[in-house]
Amino acid sequence: MQINTSVESLQRAGGEAGFTRLELLVVACTCALLSCLMLGSLSHAQVFDQAMVCQSSMRHLTLGWQLYAYSNGDRFARTVGMDGYVGDPASYRIAPGGPWEQWCPGSVDSGNGPASTNKLLLERGQIWKYVGKHSSYKCPTDTKNYKGTPVVRSVSMNCWLNPQYAWSPTSGKVLRSFSDMTSLPPSRTFVIIEENPQSIDDGWFVINSYQDPYSQIRTAKWVNYPAMYHNFSANLSFADGHVETHRWTDKNVLSYPNGGSGPDGADLAWLSSRGTVVVK
Repeated sequence: MQINTSVESLQRAGGEAGFTRLELLVVACTCALLSCLMLGSLSHAQVFDQAMVCQSSMRHLTLGWQLYAYSNGDRFARTVGMDGYVGDPASYRIAPGGPWEQWCPGSVDSGNGPASTNKLLLERGQIWKYVGKHSSYKCPTDTKNYKGTPVVRSVSMNCWLNPQYAWSPTSGKVLRSFSDMTSLPPSRTFVIIEENPQSIDDGWFVINSYQDPYSQIRTAKWVNYPAMYHNFSANLSFADGHVETHRWTDKNVLSYPNGGSGPDGADLAWLSSRGTVVVK
């Protein structure tokens, strides 16, 4: 069968060949709209994929933390603030049995220079032998760096978990082992959180203890700020091993470091109530 593809055969009944300008404009607009929709879908899918990678890393870290506790008489790995900062991975202070041995030494504040990019500091942490992957400590969307070299960690640990020195401005219960989790069960106690790159330094995420609005003990303010790597959300792991993604709405969190002076929002109470309980 012969198919006639001549211009005459493609002409319209009125003798006009091809599309009108209006029809071409409609086609162009439709293509542009479809492109925008596809780009939006791809962007959403990328954010979702990155969040899933971080959730997997968070589970891996938390499993390492659990295994450390199970191997050490139920006692948690130690958390230490900047008063126990060590930038030299060879320091005896963070060696096994050292005075500042902790879950993850060092600081990723770029003001601490090369120490913020030194992966050996991850390996000196108490849980490293159970984790064994540098990537588990880092969110792929975290672009913080020191002189072009990415910092090694995006996460911090709940300051109420076996601290070297307890956080004193509020009266929270120190949790040194699973047996201490009585009032607040493991499924409600967060362990590791993605921290804002402008807030993170040591691996110690300070969260003030909190009670309901009618009590006399209230959360004073944010001390460290959570990250917003995943569409204004951050991943948190809990002592039972599960991971949650929480979307922040508090203006103090959303505007940090260019704000943070307004009244406390609901996010602070939400996180505080998952950090520890108030000692009455």
